[in-house]
Amino acid sequence: MPNVFTPAQDNNNFFGAEGSGIKDYEMWVYTREGLLVFHSESMNDRWDGKHKGENCPQGTYTYRVAYKTVAEPESEMEVVGTVTILR
Repeated sequence: MPNVFTPAQDNNNFFGAEGSGIKDYEMWVYTREGLLVFHSESMNDRWDGKHKGENCPQGTYTYRVAYKTVAEPESEMEVVGTVTILR
């Protein structure tokens, strides 16, 4: 998972996970205050730094990713971290 992205720039303008062998996937992104600003159930659906069509301010956001792999379909894995938007 990247820790910085730059929406509306020439590159690095979306935030999301990459991987292979993923069976189930879900990602949530929250503000520091705990407001959910993005949710996805597909690794192809990446966050563009917006919430309800408006640009989120530059700053740090918390994410949580829950997933299962093809190799271990009964075990849910979790990744939690932060990502910073630079505008």
